[in-house]
Amino acid sequence: MGRSRKNKGGVLRTLEVVISIILSIIALLYILPTTQTRSHQVIIPDYFPLMNSFRNAVVADDSAGALSVVDEYLIPLYPDYNFNLSISENPNYIMNINSSNNVHSKTFFICGNSTATKFYFVRIYYWKK
Repeated sequence: MGRSRKNKGGVLRTLEVVISIILSIIALLYILPTTQTRSHQVIIPDYFPLMNSFRNAVVADDSAGALSVVDEYLIPLYPDYNFNLSISENPNYIMNINSSNNVHSKTFFICGNSTATKFYFVRIYYWKK
């Protein structure tokens, strides 16, 4: 009789451990971010402002030319996204974009050249179509 009580206790403890492991896994899956949120990020390479065509358009204060470079390189990689950009000497300038989706941005600091000695803050905005 003593042995069956020990076996029942062992089974209950094993069941307890299994239930706690299942609850821990459920809690981790609930707390950790889903892969869906990670897949919605656009990765704009850090070398992007070093591209001559983009840099020349920014230094010339040609936002349409800079945006065409953005469209040329980023739309083929991210066809489900819209892009826009702002060129400003003010680092706090934020363009007002009307979109029902979340708008994300990446900011680059670009110095002028020997003829144009201004500093430019280029912010590339992107959002899901």
